[in-house]
Amino acid sequence: EIKTVTCARDSRHSSPSLQRAFIDSLLNAGIHVCDLGIAPSELVYFSSFDSTIDAAFMITASHNPRDYNGLKSMRHGGNIFKEGELKPNCDTPIINAQAKGKLLKIDFTQQYLRRVKEITRGIQLPKLKILANACHGTAFPLAQALFQHFELEVDWIQSEANGNFPN
Repeated sequence: EIKTVTCARDSRHSSPSLQRAFIDSLLNAGIHVCDLGIAPSELVYFSSFDSTIDAAFMITASHNPRDYNGLKSMRHGGNIFKEGELKPNCDTPIINAQAKGKLLKIDFTQQYLRRVKEITRGIQLPKLKILANACHGTAFPLAQALFQHFELEVDWIQSEANGNFPN
C-alpha cells in the first residue's frame, strides 16, 4: 500500500501544473507527498530508498521534445512498478478519502549530498576545470553543490531553468 511518496519535476513549462494536479490528486486520496520541486531524476531515485517513502514520481519527458511530458514512477528502493500495478488505483475514484494526505518537507538534497560525501570520503580528485551542462537548470543546484564539494572549477552551460529546451 502506498502511503507516502516523493514527487519532483523538470523545468518544462507544462511541468508545474502537471505536478500540482498530480500532488493534489494524491493528497485527496489520503497519500502524503514530499514535493521535491525542480530536481533531477537522480534525486527522485535516491528519495525512493528512504525508509519512509513507498514510491517516487518525476514529472518529465526526459530527453523527448519540450512539448512532451510524462511521468517516471518507481516503488520503494528504485524498483519499477509492474505492468498494470498502478491501474487498479487509477480506476478507483480518489476524491473524498477518509483523511487528506499531508504535504511533507523532507530535504533529500542534503541527505543526497551527505551520502555522496560519505561514500567519497578520502577520494581526492585532481584540480580540474570542467564544462558542465545543467540540463536547462534542472540539475544545476544539485550538481553545483557536488562540484563545490570536490573543489572543481566549473564553467556552466544551460544552468538556468528554461522550459523552452532550446538545445
